[in-house]
Amino acid sequence: MEQRIQVSLRIRPVPDTEAPEWLVLDTNNILCTRTSESFNFGTLRSHIDHVYDCAAHTATIFEEAVKGLVGSALQGINATVFAYGQTASGKTFTVRGNEQSPGLIPLSIQELFQGIREQSTCSFKVTVSFFELYNETINDLLEPANKNLEIRENYAGVWIKGLSEKQVNNPKEALEYLQLGDSMKKVGETKLNEQSSRSHTVFRITIESKPLVSVPSANSQISQLNLVDLAGSEAVSRTKAEGMRRWYFLRLSYREGMKINKSLLALSNVIQRLSGGQAKFINYRDSKLTRMLQPALGGNSKTAIPCTLRCLSLINICRCRR
Repeated sequence: MEQRIQVSLRIRPVPDTEAPEWLVLDTNNILCTRTSESFNFGTLRSHIDHVYDCAAHTATIFEEAVKGLVGSALQGINATVFAYGQTASGKTFTVRGNEQSPGLIPLSIQELFQGIREQSTCSFKVTVSFFELYNETINDLLEPANKNLEIRENYAGVWIKGLSEKQVNNPKEALEYLQLGDSMKKVGETKLNEQSSRSHTVFRITIESKPLVSVPSANSQISQLNLVDLAGSEAVSRTKAEGMRRWYFLRLSYREGMKINKSLLALSNVIQRLSGGQAKFINYRDSKLTRMLQPALGGNSKTAIPCTLRCLSLINICRCRR
């Protein structure tokens, strides 16, 4: 049976400001140069599908872990990509990238429209939405006046009332909306990152396809490709938020951290139950994060979770697994 949830790990290179205290030997082994302690994380393969060292390019991760989901979305199957990791672990770089190394979102957009161009039997309508979940409040990043949006449900499914949708005809238009939304999202300076994401953001691509020739067995299809940049996962005490937030960072950062970690816990519980392969009750209502993504997580949908890690985090994982 085809796997619905795939997890990959990407280890962040050592920045110039940090001493190189570790060495990646191969895709299974790392060495802490400070303690000469080696770790083999091949035993994690039962839960992790791909492991990438510091030299791996984002394009490689896309080809092996994400590209297939874009193809599934073109075939009418909902798909979601979650970028998960601690602040300053390279998570946002993996998703957004830069001009020299495009991230998973730009690569997914390019692949989507390339797939549409190769389709000769269907016509496509593509719309995008971009929204954030900040302190359990949903805000539209493409229409900043649309704040505190509500999640609704009826026989047709779950949707966000008042969320704007913008039709796009090529990758350039989609990337322009991505850039516009990025300028509106909540960020804050912390000790771990000068521009730490303080909200979960979802760039949603809705794909509607219709057959060009009327065939009795051919129906219109609507699917969603959700590209999610999860807010940094960290202990609240480690962020030490400051800068513009220094007058109220204590109260605000603790509230932000609690909401972020609560929603991440709810998401992990949902994914754990989905990956269990058993017919259990799955509670999507513990957080708005899981609630608003319910259509893209349940049913025959597919999910990819590229996780980014600093080496210290990976060492702690390996120690716990011993």
